[in-house]
Amino acid sequence: MNHNKSLFIVSSDYEIIPRKREKAYPVLISDWEYLKKKISRIESTGLFLHTVGSVLLGIAGAASLAILTLPLALPQVSNHNIAVCWVVFTGALVGGGLTLYIAYERRKTTASFKEDALDEMIRLEGRYGEKERS
Repeated sequence: MNHNKSLFIVSSDYEIIPRKREKAYPVLISDWEYLKKKISRIESTGLFLHTVGSVLLGIAGAASLAILTLPLALPQVSNHNIAVCWVVFTGALVGGGLTLYIAYERRKTTASFKEDALDEMIRLEGRYGEKERS
C-alpha cells in the first residue's frame, strides 16, 4: 500500500476557509427536548376560524339587506320568506360572532405558547451570565 497518496482528488483550486470561532451555549438534552416540545405546540389555527367567522358575518349582512329591501322591492313577498331571512341573519350573526371570539382566544393561546418558549430560551441564556450580541 502506498501511504503517500491522498484519498481526495480536487479538480479545482479551492481555498478552504476555516470556520469562524463563535460563542455557544452547552444545553442539556432535557432542556432542549422541553424547548422543542414547547415550540411544537405553537400553531396558528386562528386564521381559518377568522375566515369562517368573516364569511358568516357576510352572510348575516346579506340576510339583513334582504330583510330591509325585500318587502320594498316585492310587496307580494310572504311573511314566511321574511322569517327565513331573520333565521339566517340571526344564525349567521351568532355563529360568526362566536367563531371570531374562538379565533381570538386561540390566537391568545398561541401567543402564550410563543412567550413560554421565548422565556425558556432567555432562562437558558441566563445560566451563562452576560450575553454578547453583535
